[in-house]
Amino acid sequence: MAAINVVSREEGLRLRQEDWAAVHGSAGPRHPFGKRTIAKSGNRGGKRTDLGDRYYRSAYESNYHLYLLWLKGQGSILACVYEPCRFLFTAQPRRRIGGKKRPLKGLVKHPGYLPDFSVTESDGAVIFVEVKGWMDARSRATLGHMARYYPDVRIVVVDRAAYKDIERACGQLISGWE
Repeated sequence: MAAINVVSREEGLRLRQEDWAAVHGSAGPRHPFGKRTIAKSGNRGGKRTDLGDRYYRSAYESNYHLYLLWLKGQGSILACVYEPCRFLFTAQPRRRIGGKKRPLKGLVKHPGYLPDFSVTESDGAVIFVEVKGWMDARSRATLGHMARYYPDVRIVVVDRAAYKDIERACGQLISGWE
């Protein structure tokens, strides 16, 4: 079993900027704090003033954070943190293609994983939550790496169907739901 290699969110953003600079020779087209300057198509990311003026990558994430805060108020969970830490993958298998070493198909571009939320349950157990509107190949590969490198870390994936169930059940009860 590999040793756990977890860094803080700030350290993960710094490492990501250094990776970009090593490959491209500059900080690149990124926000100074590591955010993309152009959102992926279909995402409704942005800042939420009602949630501490924090940037969220999608409306699903911001609404799910409202749901977790609502659960915390109900006493169902003890704590929740948005993008709490980055899990690093220490080694990525590579193969030779045309004389150059390249990552195997399906591997993540950056050697790490930043979960959407950490949730401390009422019994003290910590789980990580990934909110996904749809699962692409890169996300599936990243979750596979997590299962391989960190088998003891519990990750719950909230997909579109689970999100819609939460929205139907609690969306009207939670103020600020988009």
